[in-house]
Amino acid sequence: PGGHGASPSGAGGRASEPAMASGDAEAREAAGGTPEPPATIELEQARAQMQACLSTRPTIDGETTRKLTISSHVTLHLEADGRVSAVQYAPALNPDLQQRCAAVVLGKRIAGATGTVGFSVRGSSD
Repeated sequence: PGGHGASPSGAGGRASEPAMASGDAEAREAAGGTPEPPATIELEQARAQMQACLSTRPTIDGETTRKLTISSHVTLHLEADGRVSAVQYAPALNPDLQQRCAAVVLGKRIAGATGTVGFSVRGSSD
């Protein structure tokens, strides 16, 4: 399987090789410093963060886009330590929106969870 980022790589829209959002921890590690451990959040916090992202109306070239209403089931694929390694949307969403909203949880740990976890989101940008 081949895609990068949070773009769909099949009917379910799974990001098979998501690009991790670079942050300060990765920069410190690359510079030889000790990376900070990833943030740990509850599953409900992850759902709320994804919901908030999906409810934000995007802008293009400084212009606000049309109103969007979105409903999707989100599956988070977790490493053994609970860290989010991939995000899958069913049905798949606009690739830019998928990538932007996946970035809010990629690399964070979900408290007490491993394997896969999922939740439904509904977003409406007003």
